[in-house]
Amino acid sequence: MSSRGFIELLAISQRGNAANLLNRAITDLQWSGVACRIGKYYVVVPMGEVSEVVNVPSLTPVPKVKGWFQGVGNLRGRLISVCRMTDYLQLEPSPQSKSKLLVVDYLDNLYGFEVDQVFGITHFEHDAFEGGYTAEGVFGDVTQGYFKDSDKNLAWHVLLLSKLLSRQDFNVASV
Repeated sequence: MSSRGFIELLAISQRGNAANLLNRAITDLQWSGVACRIGKYYVVVPMGEVSEVVNVPSLTPVPKVKGWFQGVGNLRGRLISVCRMTDYLQLEPSPQSKSKLLVVDYLDNLYGFEVDQVFGITHFEHDAFEGGYTAEGVFGDVTQGYFKDSDKNLAWHVLLLSKLLSRQDFNVASV
């Protein structure tokens, strides 16, 4: 009797392993990122770069910094530096702005990137990727191409916040 139970468990385990392999194969065919809007542009940030998405916390302004640096805040006991992306990129904010903060933990420091709207996690097929396009130069070297969404006729620019954090002009916010 107990051997029948063991055989049953083995069969369930094998079905589970087959399902996991199928899910992994589907996932390998897709690219995932956090979809958001900055001004009139639609962007996706790779999942591995964003720690979390939160409401913009209360901020303390910092004197003698560039206008895009909004200040510092407290995120569960940790100091977070906040950048408003529309100001940094010199874009007009979206009129329907529902600001959220993309939180990045980079070199043990928290950085918050305020965007106009976050749509959630989205998935793209790898073959929908086009390299090299940088939205008329707005994003410069911090994008890595775009995904074409033919259903909505949109280009979702791949924004690399890790590249932004390594830029000299970003790291020197003082005026």
